[in-house]
Amino acid sequence: PPAPTGPATPAARRRRGPRHQCLDAVQHPSGRLRSVQVRHAFRTALALLVMLLVTSGLERGDPLVSTVLLTTFSIVQASWRDTVTKARNKILGLVSGSIGVAVVLLVVPQRYLTLVAVVALCLGLWFIAARPALGAAFMVVVSVGFNSVTRDLDPVALLAQYVGLTVCPVVVGVVLGCVVVALFRPQPVRQAGGSGPAGRG
Repeated sequence: PPAPTGPATPAARRRRGPRHQCLDAVQHPSGRLRSVQVRHAFRTALALLVMLLVTSGLERGDPLVSTVLLTTFSIVQASWRDTVTKARNKILGLVSGSIGVAVVLLVVPQRYLTLVAVVALCLGLWFIAARPALGAAFMVVVSVGFNSVTRDLDPVALLAQYVGLTVCPVVVGVVLGCVVVALFRPQPVRQAGGSGPAGRG
């Protein structure tokens, strides 16, 4: 019997080899461009590009650059709800960590900041998964403590810089998470199934 000449169904496409799948992806890119994975990759790349531009004025090798990029990468998530949750935990950690750093600077002599940073690092790694906000608070102490000692910087000015560079990824992540998701939202399930048997009725 002659082979069917109609368009291949999704199940038939999946049964084809990698060469046919690659050809199909090139010829029919619209569905893949609206996928969650592509939208998330585009959103993350755009957020990192914005933060690279924001931190371009810092010195080469400044550890705050990598901190800001990692913060941006961790905040931008595939869903709007997860992005807001990450941003909220980061803000809570930033506020409580800044208060903790202020108390440490008032009470602890500067020569003990390295020891305080080491203890905060251990506590931050311990809590970062179970209680992200608390873990982020300890990481503020780690960043300010280590950088102020190793780079011989004023801890108060360093804390202010750290707060500003942490707020930026939160704003960028939340804004891009809202705008890009809205612009690249996939077709609703009911609308996509409109051409099926139920949609033809």
